[in-house]
Amino acid sequence: MKKWISTILLAAWVAMILFLSFQNGNDTANTSMTFTTKILHLFTGSEPDYEMLVFWDGRFRLAAHFVLLFLYGLISFETVYQWTNRSRTKGLAISMVSGILIGIIAEVGKLPIEGRHCDLWEMMLNVIGAAIGSLVIMGIRRLVEKRV
Repeated sequence: MKKWISTILLAAWVAMILFLSFQNGNDTANTSMTFTTKILHLFTGSEPDYEMLVFWDGRFRLAAHFVLLFLYGLISFETVYQWTNRSRTKGLAISMVSGILIGIIAEVGKLPIEGRHCDLWEMMLNVIGAAIGSLVIMGIRRLVEKRV
């Protein structure tokens, strides 16, 4: 049962990454500005001015690239781990390679979309996030297995 739950979660997570990546320029700006406005309102207790909104929106967008793929690394490692009879080596290899591919596809796939661009820095954040997420969950698995 865990295998199927993790597989469904992984598929949903990949769908969300690709959905967010392949929005057109206006839609992605609206999505990120809405998120940034809500976060800033939560921390400041008031509506942010435009200058503050733009300042933080760029930073949140970069962080989102890392975080989305970091979580992909966690979920994909766990999914592969479940399907490969608990092989950490296979889990790490497949999780990292697939994370790199998704990170690249998420950026290169923006090229034909109006108002979007492929950014090497964002692509690197995607790839690094997926790799670190995979390594973190593998390390956690290793610690858990040593304790059991």
